[in-house]
Amino acid sequence: KPKPPAKPRKTPAKPKPAAKSETKAKAKPKRTAAEPKTSVEPLTEYDVWVDDSDLIYDAYLTQTSSVTNRDRVYCIQVMKDPESSTFKTRTKWGGVGKTPMYQVLGNGGYEEAVEIFKEKFKLKSGLDWENRFAVPIPEYYTYDRHYDGDDGATDHS
Repeated sequence: KPKPPAKPRKTPAKPKPAAKSETKAKAKPKRTAAEPKTSVEPLTEYDVWVDDSDLIYDAYLTQTSSVTNRDRVYCIQVMKDPESSTFKTRTKWGGVGKTPMYQVLGNGGYEEAVEIFKEKFKLKSGLDWENRFAVPIPEYYTYDRHYDGDDGATDHS
């Protein structure tokens, strides 16, 4: 003889999952401030940072694909406000001949700007900034910036 179906038990209600905004609040706080992406060049009043050893924090990266017939550029720069000790990391990217997009990253500190610069460089090139002259890694951007200016500034090539 089959058993009659079991009666449903009343169980205490499960707590509802936290709202997404609450979950994000508990997540690791954002380290850097990022301004919205724009096609208008930001920080035009700032200068590209050159450190005491004349190292220029300006990386011009290129990526060419004969398969997709695309040429892309990605530029990363540490920018310094000449009127203060504020530093920001500026990125610029886009296709060759297209209107580029820009983004400004960081909260204004020197160490943070350099750290963001190095992280972006590694993300895009696959290489550490200190190893930027190594053989380019396929499928990544290639470092393509060299300075020979009369002002003594260099990328230490």
